[in-house]
Amino acid sequence: CHDMGADFSGVFNGNGFTIRNLNIDRNEFSGAYVGEGGVEHPDESLYPFHASRYNVGLFSFVKGSVANVNFDNVTVASRFTGEYERNGQIIKYTNEPFGNSVGVVAGTVSGTVSNCTFTNCKVYAGGELKGIVCGKQDAVVITNCHINGELYEK
Repeated sequence: CHDMGADFSGVFNGNGFTIRNLNIDRNEFSGAYVGEGGVEHPDESLYPFHASRYNVGLFSFVKGSVANVNFDNVTVASRFTGEYERNGQIIKYTNEPFGNSVGVVAGTVSGTVSNCTFTNCKVYAGGELKGIVCGKQDAVVITNCHINGELYEK
């Protein structure tokens, strides 16, 4: 799983191999939301694990192509356990799903995903940006992929 904010640019050719029994469980989110140019956004700073900060999957963000790979029994989860202060109160969470871009290949894909299979894959996340292939599609083209998976809010 790539570091938060890291992009994968290029071609990932799986050559028909299978990634099997992989478990990605991102549970390390903290800090205030910092946007473009390193500027902290006041309303989002109250919600330190803001949805737009995190892409979770095999890759964080794909700008390129992923092809010819099989995913079997892959689980991707994005959860928060911890606490933060909001308006003078300590807010505590335990294993709480939250809004992200979450998917097996990547949180966000801008490029192509082709000739892949997804069998018995599961994605656990809050919010609406979750999917078996990717959470957020940014000019993505998905071709000749076969998908069997489940999405969970918790």
